[in-house]
Amino acid sequence: MNGQRDELDAAFSLLADRRRRHVLYHLTQASGSVDVDELVAAVAERERPDAEADPGDDLRRRIQLSLYHVHLPKLEGAGVVRFSRGSGRVELDDPGLVRAFLDRAAGREDVDGPRQQY
Repeated sequence: MNGQRDELDAAFSLLADRRRRHVLYHLTQASGSVDVDELVAAVAERERPDAEADPGDDLRRRIQLSLYHVHLPKLEGAGVVRFSRGSGRVELDDPGLVRAFLDRAAGREDVDGPRQQY
């Protein structure tokens, strides 16, 4: 029973951060691995303050730093993604329980684009 609760707590912890959800939304729509720069651009598009404006270099840089130093290591440590710092590539690994809640979150956040069928 504690193992199931721990897994549930870990899934909710990973999905509690909007930027991590944006990363996972993009990775579930990608076929295979993606370059971190592509991931940064995709997250910036979702986070830009004005839908008509360019996200800007400052936002992209802050996203890049947070992905490299916070979010990708956390997702990798949980076994949800594989992140190669050397090649700068990221791909889904074994999202497990996280995946079960991701589609529901996407529906509530009105995420654009096709969602992968789980």
